[in-house]
Amino acid sequence: MLVGVILTGVIVLKPNKEVRLDNVILKQDVNNKTFAMYTETDNGYEEYNGNSFPKGQRLNKSLSKCIDKSGEEIKNAISVDNENGNIGIKSNKSLSCYLYFDNKIEDLSGNGHNGTNHAQLWTEEGLTTSIDSNNLGYVDCGLANHDFKDSITMITRLKFSDLAYGQAFLTNAESAGADLSVHDNVITFHVVINNDDYTDVKIEYDINLETYYTIIGVYDGKKMSLYINGNEISSSKEISGNIKQSSMPILLGANPNPGGNNYYSYTTFTDALIFDSALTEDEIQKYFSGTIVKEQVLSEYVNKYSDNKSEQKLLLYYKFDE
Repeated sequence: MLVGVILTGVIVLKPNKEVRLDNVILKQDVNNKTFAMYTETDNGYEEYNGNSFPKGQRLNKSLSKCIDKSGEEIKNAISVDNENGNIGIKSNKSLSCYLYFDNKIEDLSGNGHNGTNHAQLWTEEGLTTSIDSNNLGYVDCGLANHDFKDSITMITRLKFSDLAYGQAFLTNAESAGADLSVHDNVITFHVVINNDDYTDVKIEYDINLETYYTIIGVYDGKKMSLYINGNEISSSKEISGNIKQSSMPILLGANPNPGGNNYYSYTTFTDALIFDSALTEDEIQKYFSGTIVKEQVLSEYVNKYSDNKSEQKLLLYYKFDE
């Protein structure tokens, strides 16, 4: 609901990473040189203490707008700093800017596995799950107890801001499930098989900070393979059997390790995909060797199965950089 009146006698909110806001008003009075932010609550608009995105959310530019005192909409007045999430008003007029934020992570596969967002920062560049040891976060993808049978493909496109610690970036593995992680520049993909056979595929890789990589783990019921930017860089010995079902949800940016080290990752994600089948090398090179194009993925793995969803291989797809 858009309300044109800003209330006085406001209540100051103390935001933390669990704050979730539907919309916010930035109020700029050029003449009095005042600048304040308000959020809509059941009691009207209340002052919001800060001028940055609510954590883990992204400004929705198509819904957000600025209006001057005459009621005219002023285009391109909202200033966004994508590096740290700060927002402001670029205008020499007094304006009320209605800001809407996205906090729902939609599963584009159509399977309804929408993510629960506990990340730290979401801008047009991507979703940053953790910034530093004081600002940790992740995305809960669900899929606990999902039966992957004898195949899985896990895909992330991401960049790292820090590699000082072991980091899990897509996993539900503890004593079951599958995992993509990195430690000391060693990228690892592993699965746990029903007979508790535990196999890693590891490769030491020269990772550059703030550089995007598309990292893929594939298990096809016979072996495990690890791809970076479309190229297979390591594979396992022969291994067979179904993937042991994990009671833990799949997390993006952390390991769901109850009572233990969660291995939060200091990463920005543009894409995360999970297939309950093994993609071929040709598919990986064609669609997942670099920047992932949403329209191509949906055309190849979703739209053609609209009349027969049971044959769709794509289980989950999150897109963060748009």
